[in-house]
Amino acid sequence: TFVARGFPFEPPSGVRNMVRPTIREEDIILQGFLLKESRYLSLWRARWFVLTPNMLCSFKRQGEYSNPTECISLAECVAMVGADHITGKENSFAVKTVDRTFLLIGPSAQEQRRWQAHISKFLLMHRAPKIQEEAE
Repeated sequence: TFVARGFPFEPPSGVRNMVRPTIREEDIILQGFLLKESRYLSLWRARWFVLTPNMLCSFKRQGEYSNPTECISLAECVAMVGADHITGKENSFAVKTVDRTFLLIGPSAQEQRRWQAHISKFLLMHRAPKIQEEAE
């Protein structure tokens, strides 16, 4: 639990804003600009996204690898789906955790598919150990 503006605050389990990891360049799988819907104001903001085998992080500036605006632990993601019908915008997709749905928009249909393919690959990798544990 953290204290923000004098009030106790527990960050959602799927969002690791308080951890503020630094991304190592050798861990980067994919990076580029995506639009992200802001959490409270529902405004679309361009963010530099970086995908590693364990996290999807957003940054305010290209090439920035420390002090992310948000980080999503891929181990805590429950789904990723196309979201054009939710946003009303083309090339949209949603990354869902137990606590929150992150709405993102790729700059093109090709880039959207590229991001979804890479994220899906790592979501499956994180799910495989859980499935194995449940089977045992």
